[in-house]
Amino acid sequence: MKKIYFIYLFLIVRFVSFAQTREVDSLQNALQYLPNDTAKVNRMNDIIGKLQFLNPEKAAELAWQSILLAKKTNYKLGLSIAYRLRGVLYVDKAITDSGKFFYDKAYSIVKNEKDKLFIKQKGLLTHNYGVLYHQRQLYDSATIQYLEAANIFKSIHEEGLFFFPYINLATIYSFLNDNEHALQYAKEANKAAVKLNDPGKTIIAINQEMSIHLALKQFDSVLIPLKKNVALAHTLQNNYGEGKTYNLIGKYFSEGKQQFDSSINNRKKALELMEKIHNQYEIIATMEEIGFDYMQKGAYTEAKAYLTKSIDLARKSGLDQITKYGLENMVIVEEKLGNLPQAFSYLKEFTILKDSLDARSNRNYLYELEAKYQNTNKELQISQLEAEKKLQQLELQQNKIWNYILIGASITFFIIGALSYRNYKHKQTLQQQRIIELETQQQLAAAEAVLKGEEQERTRLAKDLHDGLGGMLSGIKYTMSHMKQNLIMTPENQQAFERSIDMLDSSINEMRRVAHNMMPEALLKFGLDAALKDLCQQTNKTGALQIKYQSIGIQDKLFGQTIAINMYRIAQELINNILKHAAAQQAIVQISYDAPIIHITVEDDGKGMPENAYHYAKGMGWNNIRSRIEYLKGKVNIQSAPEKGTSIHIELKV
Repeated sequence: MKKIYFIYLFLIVRFVSFAQTREVDSLQNALQYLPNDTAKVNRMNDIIGKLQFLNPEKAAELAWQSILLAKKTNYKLGLSIAYRLRGVLYVDKAITDSGKFFYDKAYSIVKNEKDKLFIKQKGLLTHNYGVLYHQRQLYDSATIQYLEAANIFKSIHEEGLFFFPYINLATIYSFLNDNEHALQYAKEANKAAVKLNDPGKTIIAINQEMSIHLALKQFDSVLIPLKKNVALAHTLQNNYGEGKTYNLIGKYFSEGKQQFDSSINNRKKALELMEKIHNQYEIIATMEEIGFDYMQKGAYTEAKAYLTKSIDLARKSGLDQITKYGLENMVIVEEKLGNLPQAFSYLKEFTILKDSLDARSNRNYLYELEAKYQNTNKELQISQLEAEKKLQQLELQQNKIWNYILIGASITFFIIGALSYRNYKHKQTLQQQRIIELETQQQLAAAEAVLKGEEQERTRLAKDLHDGLGGMLSGIKYTMSHMKQNLIMTPENQQAFERSIDMLDSSINEMRRVAHNMMPEALLKFGLDAALKDLCQQTNKTGALQIKYQSIGIQDKLFGQTIAINMYRIAQELINNILKHAAAQQAIVQISYDAPIIHITVEDDGKGMPENAYHYAKGMGWNNIRSRIEYLKGKVNIQSAPEKGTSIHIELKV
């Protein structure tokens, strides 16, 4: 079966340049000597772009610092750029809802500004929205955003920035098998990359041109440019560009030479590089392509393994196009393996999905959109002519004016009646909303009472254990130690006596640990940041789990005791869940304050958990977490996959 697959899609462009590790380290070291002003915000935003694929976790941490400093210095442009870069980092991890959240915050800052730098930022954000639509296979909406971004760049004479929308328009037309249009946009993108003087963008543009030549079966002209691209990308430490080029070389060997072993080897190199930078989309797409090559080779068991994993991940990430290709190939693989019922099941799912995608990718509609944006002035002239024609028609129909008046009167009475009814329904709706609000307030008050009562009881028990039972045990230890000096004992009795004192010491330590866990002194004396840091350090000492703790903007922040205790308990429960269920080796606990929102992120490298497990879990731990999040009017976002760990992001209003 002939395989039709588009090589580049929407994660290829992120408006950043790749840099060598030494340069990035030098820039980061220089940050500590800069004053906290707008220049430092600009420098941090620049480093975030360079770290995007080298160290995404460090880039995310730096983005929060840039956001907080931009707010403190009231630097609107820097804040918008930092928000956009934070959104890009989420989209790279296929967390598109969080990405759009930060894009919206960035766009709200620049949408009404007239300065050139703000307009440029607006164009970049418009393209980012196009990328989101592109990822969701909404090609008409993506095309509108890309063309609008190009118009914005043209209005400020930034022709070099045409690279971004043009390279992605090339991928859309390549997917539609309109290689003439695709090649035109790819060449224009290459010209723009030259104007930008950016080798990383040149790598992308050359890869796109070569992918179109491969689609046109022009195999003899691609191998040498692709090998040069691999060498250049490796020199620049451009893992993404290097991985994409290896993928194209794999396509050359697969479709041009039918040498599937060479194709698989190159694509596995691409997969390793994409896993290194955690690019979820490219990981899924490359797995599907490796499965396809194994199928072409006749190694159906290996093909099934890669295709099954690709389909599962593509479904979870909403990547319908890759899911379609995987289902189409699984029909053949299952048939070759003799699993006819499974093959028929995949065929039914493939047919339904293909019909849905065909409806989204109407080529003629995209042509209409492109013509609309390229002929704006012409459309305005046509609209004016149509308006003049309507005026002439109105003049000819003056003899029917009384009929229109009667009709208008009837419509007026109807509108009055409709508005009266609408007003009545609106009052009913307001009353219902008020009732719901009162019920919600009662529920929150009840939850607050339960949580306060629980914490008071914890405090009382901790005090009783420490002051009462702790004092008694310490007294017993002192008495026994004193008795030892006045007693004459056999060696056996002396050993038993020593063991009893050791057991008593262990009991005292365990009692203190339980009391501290019930109400940590660090939280009451030194605040939330110190308490969480102590919690992570104590967990690390057990050796069961290594936790990296990060805090941004809360070091000197004093929260109310109720709020601090609830946030501490949420983090404590999440860590307990990792210890009990995740079988993880490492975890990250990050808490940042972006007034009035507290962000709590807990990630682990454990075995993950089933989809929607948070909503259906009935354990006391999850119930505790849900109650506290609802009480603080927060929301939670969970990303998890089998053997890929779990990432939990909580936003709380304080």
